[in-house]
Parts: sequence; structure tokens; C-alpha cells
Amino acid sequence: MKKIVLIILILVVSGCANLKTPKETNVAVSYLLDQIQIAINEIDKQTKGTSLPPFKSAEVKLTTKANITDEGSGTLVLSGGASKSSTNTNTITLELVPNSDKQTLTESNTGLDIANYVIAAVTAVDDKNFLKLKTLTVEAGLQVNRKKNGGIEVELVGVTLKGGRSSEGDNSHNLKLIFGQSE
Repeated sequence: MKKIVLIILILVVSGCANLKTPKETNVAVSYLLDQIQIAINEIDKQTKGTSLPPFKSAEVKLTTKANITDEGSGTLVLSGGASKSSTNTNTITLELVPNSDKQTLTESNTGLDIANYVIAAVTAVDDKNFLKLKTLTVEAGLQVNRKKNGGIEVELVGVTLKGGRSSEGDNSHNLKLIFGQSE
């Protein structure tokens, strides 16, 4: 009976921890692709006639790491406990090349920030004029850490039951843009 109650309590608490869904991954990739397009449009517009080589490729890397711990214990005259921990890591890497059809998107801060750094670097090289720009690589990243936990403790006439679940998740998105001559 004690084990059944403990299992039920852990299952009730287990709703506190969840992982990213495929829909959330879709939204993240879509957002990053929009930012790439905004950055490339702005870079093309402001670097015409400079030494910047053509846009070669982009790499988008999405990494999700989740650690989930379930714990339970019970005390009567004797005590007992159990715990389980699991860690999952997933990485999705997309390597993208330019499409001849350009998309016009509403400008946003992230895409424009990336473009401004590229434009500043190209301007600095062109101002010196004694070196030629062969390739330019820009990398940007964002990491989000989440922690959740929950639990329950019940004491009934000398019997104590405890259950809990905690989860930690790290999501990181990395973006790399490469400008260079095709080999």
C-alpha cells in the first residue's frame, strides 16, 4: 500500500518537469532563419562595392539538455527510499546555403545587430587597404537555463511519505554565418 501511495504521489508531481516540444523547436529554427535573412539582406545592402566576399553558408545549431530526477521515500518503523536520474542531450545542426530567391522580412534587433558587426569589420578592413578579406565568419549564441522542482510530503499516523521531481534544462542556439569564395 505504501509503495502505491508513493508512486501516485510521484506521478502527481511529475507534471512539474517537461522538455522542449517539436513545435518549440520549429519556432526556434524559424526565428533563427528569419534573423539570418534579415542580417544577410542588410549586409548586402550596406556592403555593395566592398571587399566582403559573397555569402557562402550558414550553420544553425540547436542543443537541448535535460536532467530529470525523481525521488521518493517512506518511513514507518523502517525507512526506505528510491531515486532515479536521467539526462538527455539532443543536438540539431542545419547547414544552409544561399537560395537565389531573396526574402524581404521586417527588420529586427538581432538580425540588424549581426549585420552591424559584419559591416563594421568589413569597413575596418577596407579602410586599411593593405590586406584583402578572404573569408569572414560571424558566430552568435544564446543559452537559456531552466530549473523546475516540486514535491509533496505527507505524514499519516507515524507514516511519512515523500515524493518529488526536479528538472534542469539548457537550451542553446548557435548561429554561424560564413562569407567567402566557393571552392
